Amino acid sequence: MSQQPGARTSAMLDAACDLFLEHGFAGVSVNSVIAKAGGSKRDLYSEFGGKEGLFRRVIAGICQEVLAPLEMLPMHGGSVEEALVTFGKTFVAILVSPRVVSLQRLVASEASRYPEFARDFLNHGPSSAYSIAAAILTECYRRGEIRRDGSEELGAIFCDMLVADLQFRAMAGEVIGDEIIDAKVRLGVNVFLQGLQAPTRS
Repeated sequence: MSQQPGARTSAMLDAACDLFLEHGFAGVSVNSVIAKAGGSKRDLYSEFGGKEGLFRRVIAGICQEVLAPLEMLPMHGGSVEEALVTFGKTFVAILVSPRVVSLQRLVASEASRYPEFARDFLNHGPSSAYSIAAAILTECYRRGEIRRDGSEELGAIFCDMLVADLQFRAMAGEVIGDEIIDAKVRLGVNVFLQGLQAPTRS
């Protein structure tokens, strides 16, 4: 029985994701994806345009999958510190997860030949997270808890200060546990808010 177009596309993406993360971009052929997922070369080229297009869809899919918990975080209720700690712990846990670390390594290894892969990862991954952080900061500003409105630049500063060393440690093979993430995020939030919290009214 032949697959329906939507199911065939999903099967190719799932197969390609597994193969790319295991073997790298250069180590995967269109034929190997077809062998694992079924369908035909014509189907794959019609849907994705080729191996590069397929990998770009894999990047977008993984980013969308792992960022879903951030998109579900509440924007209302709780203090600014609670909101940023919750966001920060979720964000850092995502960035140092094995799946995302594997994708980062893969994108970085191909960035000189395929800069569009790095741009896709930035747009679908970090930039999306920056926007979510900015929305949280904007809500805190609206409530009078911080003295500067949220912007994507401010969201990026907050996110990047949390992950810089942990991200490299994870890419070097270290397992980053919950206690390390919690301590780093709470310290980062404390330092970040010292420059943003609104003065106490006397």
